[in-house]
Amino acid sequence: MVIRRSLRRGGRQPTSVSRRVPIPESAPSSPQPQITPPQPQITPELSPDSIHSPFHLTNSDNPCLSIISEVLDGSNYDNWSIAMTIALDAKNKLVFVDGSLERPQESHSNYRIWSRCNSMVKSWILNTVSKQIYKSILRLNDATEIWKDLLTRFHITNLPRSYQLSQQIWSLQQGSMDLSTYYTTLKTLWDELDGANCVTTCRNCDCCKATETKADQAKVIKFLAGLNESYATIRSQIIMKKHIPELSEIYNLLDQDYNQRNIVPIQNATAFQITAPVQTPVQAPLINASQSTYPPRQGRPVCAHCGYNGHTIDTCYKIHGYPVGFKHKTKQQNDKQTPKAGNSKPVVAQMTVAEPFVKCYQ
Repeated sequence: MVIRRSLRRGGRQPTSVSRRVPIPESAPSSPQPQITPPQPQITPELSPDSIHSPFHLTNSDNPCLSIISEVLDGSNYDNWSIAMTIALDAKNKLVFVDGSLERPQESHSNYRIWSRCNSMVKSWILNTVSKQIYKSILRLNDATEIWKDLLTRFHITNLPRSYQLSQQIWSLQQGSMDLSTYYTTLKTLWDELDGANCVTTCRNCDCCKATETKADQAKVIKFLAGLNESYATIRSQIIMKKHIPELSEIYNLLDQDYNQRNIVPIQNATAFQITAPVQTPVQAPLINASQSTYPPRQGRPVCAHCGYNGHTIDTCYKIHGYPVGFKHKTKQQNDKQTPKAGNSKPVVAQMTVAEPFVKCYQ
């Protein structure tokens, strides 16, 4: 019995002894590296003196400047808004109307600079609106408030406006308008209709691309359907194409066809024209009657000494002498045919065909 107890006592070890496991010194515990969370990058603010800062103003910027030619009267808000956005973006002042650059505290160092640029943008907006609208937005403090007020009042995105534009588009015909005016009018109505629709798409997925392609084909069909019958031939050729070109390319084809049909051919056009000038009696040389192939005139005497007609040998000047003051015709004609130095004109090329000309002179 004693032996069993001793065995039991020896087999049982206290838990404290079993837990005391010596840790070798050769394997020290390595500290785990600390992972620091990524800190957001802080973009340094641009200096107000930098040309890339929205606070920068050039020498040409002044409150009396009209940055666009369009004047807002209430019915042309879409065109006015697009033109104004382009002009403000070019001057790097778009942040003052879209709310990106908020009004700072009065104690901020850039408050006076912000207030100056805000007043400049307000002046540009006030210079491009009508007198009635001018009075309604004059007392608003920020340019952002003016921009939102005009957007709320005049931006039309309702169904009646879309219905009106669609009806104008499908009832439009070329008629007496030329091709350029017809295309511009139709393009303007399409842009206004797109601006009246408040539905936005991603334009990246296949569904959006297919919808956009279908809308472009509908525009091409409407444009071709409204043309006059003078474009029937070229219109049928465009419709028969396997791949329908873009609207701008179709306009180019129609314009070329119109110019080709208006070409007027030149009758009897030759590269070189050869003329036979008519010789006047002054330019014709003197020809002896004895050498002429034409018979002399009947009833006129012929001198047997000199061969000229109109006189006989009894009155021939070459035998009896010339009277005082007599002028020889040969000398007069030579003087007329000899050009003077001051009246001579250079001739580049002259091709003439002279026919035989025989003239008898007294």
